[in-house]
Amino acid sequence: MAEQTAGCVLFADVSGSTKLYETVGDAAAHAAIDLCVKLFANITEQHGGRVIRSTGDGVLAIFDGPGRAVQCALSLRDVLRTLAIDIRAGIHTGEIEVGGDEISGIGVHVAARVVSRAENGQIWVSSVVPLLMTGSNVEFEPRGEWVLKGVPGEWSLFAVRS
Repeated sequence: MAEQTAGCVLFADVSGSTKLYETVGDAAAHAAIDLCVKLFANITEQHGGRVIRSTGDGVLAIFDGPGRAVQCALSLRDVLRTLAIDIRAGIHTGEIEVGGDEISGIGVHVAARVVSRAENGQIWVSSVVPLLMTGSNVEFEPRGEWVLKGVPGEWSLFAVRS
């Protein structure tokens, strides 16, 4: 039985993974994506998060707070840039349902829609994240109001400035 709880959801994926396959070929691209997924898992764990599942070219992870999720996304981006690979990430804090090794609920859907708005190398967050991180050393840049597919209302989204 799933339990409803507050959580911070991070989606991160390799930007342009299809182009990577096209450019370097299937075997090399597959090896690069596998390395990225392993790095995602290691860095997520280092920041106190838990990978819920691989999304093929990325991960879905949860954290107990947005600060850890944002720092994890920044670390992921910086480490992968050393390998000439860009990611994009989306983060939302809200109610989620946790059942065993799976999560679901509107909070997961919001995070998925947030990452879909981010571009290569960007980390975008819902408006809840900057509010919860007031007083941190992380700066956020407003990116406007967005309608997120399947989610009621308009949402203010922000990019992590770094």
